[in-house]
Amino acid sequence: MQFTSPKLALYSLTAIAAALLLFLILMPNSDSTRAQSIITSTPTPTSELTFRAISFGGYHACGLLTDGSVVCWGSNSRGQSTTPDGAFKSIAAGTWHNCGLRSNGAAVCWGRNNSSGRATPPDGAFTSITASGTHSCGLRASGAVVCWGSNSHGQSTPPDGAFTSITTRSGTNHICGIRSNGAVVCWGSNSNNKATPPDGAFKSISLGYHHSCGIRTNGVAVCWGTNAQGQAAPPSGAFASITAGGWHTCGLRANGAVECWGLGNSGQSTPPANLTFTSISAGPDTTCGIRTNGAAVCWGSNYYGEGEPPTSVSATATPTRTPTTTDTPTPTHTPTPTGTNTPTLTPTIARDDSGAPITPTITPTSTTTRTGEPTATPTRTPTRTATTVTTSGNVNARVSQLEGQVGTLRNQVTTQQEQIQTQRDQIEEQSGFIASLRALIRTLSARLDALDGGSDGPPAPTHTPTATNTPVTALEHTPTPTTVPTATATRVSRSPLNPGCIGKIGLGWLTGTWNADC
Repeated sequence: MQFTSPKLALYSLTAIAAALLLFLILMPNSDSTRAQSIITSTPTPTSELTFRAISFGGYHACGLLTDGSVVCWGSNSRGQSTTPDGAFKSIAAGTWHNCGLRSNGAAVCWGRNNSSGRATPPDGAFTSITASGTHSCGLRASGAVVCWGSNSHGQSTPPDGAFTSITTRSGTNHICGIRSNGAVVCWGSNSNNKATPPDGAFKSISLGYHHSCGIRTNGVAVCWGTNAQGQAAPPSGAFASITAGGWHTCGLRANGAVECWGLGNSGQSTPPANLTFTSISAGPDTTCGIRTNGAAVCWGSNYYGEGEPPTSVSATATPTRTPTTTDTPTPTHTPTPTGTNTPTLTPTIARDDSGAPITPTITPTSTTTRTGEPTATPTRTPTRTATTVTTSGNVNARVSQLEGQVGTLRNQVTTQQEQIQTQRDQIEEQSGFIASLRALIRTLSARLDALDGGSDGPPAPTHTPTATNTPVTALEHTPTPTTVPTATATRVSRSPLNPGCIGKIGLGWLTGTWNADC
């Protein structure tokens, strides 16, 4: 077959373009290839994490690493899992906020901090710190306890005297401390008697949502409060430490074995078999522990990622140099499917010897061309290409839609949980107010009885009746008394009470003093 000059020129240009394309694709050391490699590099682990302590909050947990830095995981709806920089010596996770102590004892808190001020610690040094749902407390070197945040149940008004340790937990409005003699003292909300510890000496305590537990000096575990799911019924034997969660409890044996009891619907009461731990911390539906090698392991619910602690610090995929426009790995000669049936190189530019256009052997409607590709050698049919692009687009769109729905549901669940916790706080606050009113009524009743001079019992007689019969000389008949005395009783009338005294009495009940005029 002979080619005329126009044909020869067309096919020569096509061959040169194909060769140039092949060369650019196979060239191994081009700048564009290096730029692509740098930008899309996957972060690689640079160091394994070793934990010194873990504190579980409300659907999130924070871990203190051996280098003093803090990492948090799980829910971050209020910034509670966004940790500050710097080193800490201890940490405490609350419901939506956390606190930690710097090496100099200064307290730092982060996360939710509305009008209660739960995340605004006072100045000064602390030896330990603890965080709850609406308040936080710290222990001074003198043993005095200082609390800040909400005081709706008196949880931020600690008793006088020195303590050796204090503890609370997320979702609760009470706090407990251990005196130097091992006695446990609690204050704040006492729903379900969770703030009424038994007598005796303890070496550690842990508070749950509706129950509390402690380890006696002999290692025996004791729990008090509600036992609806068996969370307040520990097994026999000695424990080194204990942690109370939502409706479950876990204890750590001296040999590092973990035993859990109570609700286990999410696996929170089923620790991994054949593993030993140095410390444990329980959350609402999850439990975490630290292995002897410093690795963190969690079991139970992982809805917010609270059951998946980080295992390593990843390096940031930062390019070693800033890519310029020439580094962009999208050269115009790279074959990119356009997804349309319109060819970019129109074969009608070739003409025969008479000047008439040559009809292409492959029409535009039967092939899909790629930018920069010769139309004379199509590699795909339009049907296959269109199907691939459409299917991928539909799948990606559907995945994005489902991810959005899951995110919306999670936000709704978080909001509902916060509303439930707020309602619980309000109920406990109202219960405390009702109890205060009842105490006030009893006090007022006692005061009124005191002002009345006695009770409202049956009146006492003013004198004892005696017979007035006087014997006389013998008569023909038995004399009868002319009058029959009767016993009379006088009710001491209630002294008038100035209505203004009612307010003074109420004020006296609040301040502990009484008004002498009343």
